Amino acid sequence: MRQKHMKELVQKGQEKIFKAARITAGVGDVADFILSAKKMVDTVLQTVPHAAPAALPWAGVCVGLQILRNPAQATKSNLAGIAHVISRMDWYCALTEHLLDKNNITAGNKFQAILHKLEGKVVELYKALLLYQMKSVCSYYRNQGLVFLRGMLHLDDWDGGLKLVSDAEATIRDDAAQYYQEQTRTFLGELIGHAEEMEMRLGNIHQALQDFVSSQKDARRDDIESDCRRNLRVVDPQHDMERIETSKDALLDDAYRWILRTPEYAAFTNWDDSGPDGKPRRLLWIKGHASTGKTMLMIGIIRQLSQQPATLAPGLSFFFCQGTNTTLSNATAVLRSLIWVLLLQQPCLISHLLQKYKESGANLLTDENAFYAMFEVFRSMLRDPRLSAMYFAVDALDECAQGRSDLIQLISTSLTLTQKVKWLLSFGNAHLTSS
Repeated sequence: MRQKHMKELVQKGQEKIFKAARITAGVGDVADFILSAKKMVDTVLQTVPHAAPAALPWAGVCVGLQILRNPAQATKSNLAGIAHVISRMDWYCALTEHLLDKNNITAGNKFQAILHKLEGKVVELYKALLLYQMKSVCSYYRNQGLVFLRGMLHLDDWDGGLKLVSDAEATIRDDAAQYYQEQTRTFLGELIGHAEEMEMRLGNIHQALQDFVSSQKDARRDDIESDCRRNLRVVDPQHDMERIETSKDALLDDAYRWILRTPEYAAFTNWDDSGPDGKPRRLLWIKGHASTGKTMLMIGIIRQLSQQPATLAPGLSFFFCQGTNTTLSNATAVLRSLIWVLLLQQPCLISHLLQKYKESGANLLTDENAFYAMFEVFRSMLRDPRLSAMYFAVDALDECAQGRSDLIQLISTSLTLTQKVKWLLSFGNAHLTSS
């Protein structure tokens, strides 16, 4: 409303001085025309001797014309200045609305200080603007003769007033540009910080998802491994040994300790030295007639091997063949049980069995080709460089009614594949020749 009222005052004032402004402009045009010939007249006065007396009056005329020319220049300057101010009024009004809008100002002492400085610059601009407009309106409603005289003496200095307005505009433009540049730099820095934080969060989420997927895979693999071990188990040979001991007379130490003092046993349990014949002792075969105590002797040796320090001793896997039980008298049961105990002691070797188990399931362990599948798995385990030294013990090999020859072939093959296994076997004399 105030802007509209001021604009109306300016328009009415300009209409009021329209006639006087035309007269002043006409006088200024005449003065400009005469002064345009000043150089030519000055040249004539300097070169023609008898024209010298006219030089002083001509100088007075020129000074008078300059004075008469000033009101016209002042009027032109005022009209140009007020036109500039009026044309920029919309910009002045929008300046406060956008530049100093609290919603556009970033919180923080740094930007609040810059905002305070900008407010001061805007106030200076408004002072210069209002002063120029007020002087213009006052000039329009003043006696035009007095205005003419003031213009002759340059008392109003319209160019200087317009320069104050222009300088105030330029200062605000520069300060605002600097402010927005600093604000933009700060916003970009914050944006980069947020982006880095988001990247970190996304990275953490990605890592969490990877960990979750990995844990799910591990859980799934653990489930498959547990299922594989459970189906691989035929019987726990430790429980079998305890049952056999319970069903027979108590094992006397002297009944088996004698063998521990033999050269053959010493060579068998020595993993560094060779036997008397210069060859490694990797097979200890106990043979004898039925009911001569071979099984109890095997139990005594197995217990002795089991009592060695765990950190130094090789592993031990054993099985007791029992001809009266079809479940425990076939080569597949022997091999499955030996592998089951081996995996309890060296779990890393299960990878050789797991892939086949994933493909075939429990049928891998029970179908008619189970022994050959297990034979292949066992060979692969023996070739694994992670395999630790191992004793394998099989009691009553002669009571293995199904696949005994295949089992003996497996034992023979294993001794050629690795130096890390030794076999402890018991066999009845009645079946020795046929085997």
